[in-house]
Amino acid sequence: MLESLAAVVYSIRNTQTADEYIGSTMNLERRWAVHQSLLTRGEHPSTLLQEHFATYGAEAFVVDVLEQFATLDRAALRARELHHIQTRHPAYNTRMRTGYHTTADGAVQPDHAKVRTGAAILIHKIDDGVLKKLGERAAAVGLSREVWLRQQLERLAEGPIVRTSYALRAFGPVCTFQVARYPGGEVEIKKQHGLALSDLGVRQMRDQVVILMTRNAPGDREEARRILSEHFEQVFETHV
Repeated sequence: MLESLAAVVYSIRNTQTADEYIGSTMNLERRWAVHQSLLTRGEHPSTLLQEHFATYGAEAFVVDVLEQFATLDRAALRARELHHIQTRHPAYNTRMRTGYHTTADGAVQPDHAKVRTGAAILIHKIDDGVLKKLGERAAAVGLSREVWLRQQLERLAEGPIVRTSYALRAFGPVCTFQVARYPGGEVEIKKQHGLALSDLGVRQMRDQVVILMTRNAPGDREEARRILSEHFEQVFETHV
């Protein structure tokens, strides 16, 4: 029987796979009994732990005490739990049943305890190998996987939008220029009415816009619009 230590950071470890679940509690014996009850009923919040419990059986799991304290407030205990989650990357702390979530620091909480500061994104059925590689990338910069993924999403959201198909329409007092990019990558000049094509600068402007739209790297669409804006009074982007 487990001792009822005052404050504990613990690990539920699968002796067959070495996967683990990390948590903290002020009463280890009672907390372990709760885990066992949830697993027996098939209701544990960690779906991967639940799957492995069904596969390997109860006898495959042991509880390890990672740290124990005679006295420690819950906030300090929680900080030590997060430290172990961030350094050990426990597999069972990642895949959560509906009604639970993993916090930015990797801990498991029921949804009613979640402070909603923005929309949640749920991605199902991610390969375990992919999850491991994401965790390795996060660990390389000293972050938990969830914090690192949030940063990557923020960078993507702030970066330029790359569209596979669009058209640019530019208008001047006596000239019109329209060029389109199609989903397959083809770029077609639809109209170049009134352009002074005998002017080398005008031809270079036209060709540069076509090159940018063909390459279509991040920022190329915006650069093409900027170039057109230097030569025309109005520039519009439309659907093809």
